[in-house]
Amino acid sequence: MSLGNDRGKFVKDRDHLQSLQRGLLILDLLSQSRSPLKLERLVQLSGISKTSCFRILKTLTRLGFVVREAKEKAYGLGPKTISIGLSALESQGVRELALPFMREIREKTGATVNLAVLDGSDVVFVERLQSANIMEANLRVGSRLSAHCSSMGKAMLAFMPDSDLDHILDRIVFERKTEMTITSKEDLRRELREVREQGYALNNEELEKGLFAVAGPIRDRTGEAVAAMNISCPLTRHSKKEVMQIFCPMVVSACKEISSLLGFKEGAS
Repeated sequence: MSLGNDRGKFVKDRDHLQSLQRGLLILDLLSQSRSPLKLERLVQLSGISKTSCFRILKTLTRLGFVVREAKEKAYGLGPKTISIGLSALESQGVRELALPFMREIREKTGATVNLAVLDGSDVVFVERLQSANIMEANLRVGSRLSAHCSSMGKAMLAFMPDSDLDHILDRIVFERKTEMTITSKEDLRRELREVREQGYALNNEELEKGLFAVAGPIRDRTGEAVAAMNISCPLTRHSKKEVMQIFCPMVVSACKEISSLLGFKEGAS
C-alpha cells in the first residue's frame, strides 16, 4: 500500500469516503512498523488530528482490526487484519502450497519452519510452525524483520530485478544486531550474488547470537521470489554442519517444488 506516502492529503470526491481512507492509512502505518505505535506517533505520521485519530483507533480496536497494548499504551495490528492478509496470500496460492512442505520439514527435523514475504525492506512472517522442543515467543505471524539480517530476506532480494533491488537497498537501515550482521550495501550485494549462485541464503548468527537459519526462494513463473521459506534453529540444539548437510537440502528442494507449482521453470531465468 502507498497510503502512508500521502499523509494528511485526502481526496475530495463525493464517492470517496474520507473516514475510510483515514482508517486505512492508520492500518497501513501500523503494518509498516516493526513495533506498536503510540497515538502521538500515529498523529505525527498520518497528519490526522489527535481526536480523529483516537476515534479511528477506538473503532478499529472494537472491530478487531487493531489491538491496544495497555502497558505501553501503543497500538498494533489485530487478528482480523492479519487474517485478511493471510487470506490475500492464500488467494495467490503461496501459503496454501507451502504449508504441507513446512509441516513435513518440521516433522522430520523438529526445528522451526517459517514462511515470509517481502514488504519494502522488511520481511513479514506469514506462517510459522514452531519447534515442539523450543518455543521462541519473540516472533509470530505478522512479525517484521529487516531483510539484511534475515535468511528469508536475502533469499528474496537475491532474485529481484536490479532496479527494484537498488531502491530497496537505499531504504535499508543497516542496524548491527550482532558482530556477524551485514552493515553495508557492498557486503550485502556480495552475499546476494552468492545466494543467487548457490540457491539458498543463510542467517549465520546475524540476527541473534546462537541462532542459525537457512532459506530458499519461492519463485513465480517470471523467476522473481514471491516468498521464502526457512528453517531456523538454535546452535545449542543443532550444529551448523547438521543444518547445512541435512536441513538445507530439504528446504531448497521444497522451495523448488513450490516454485514449480507456481509456474517457475528451472533455467528459464
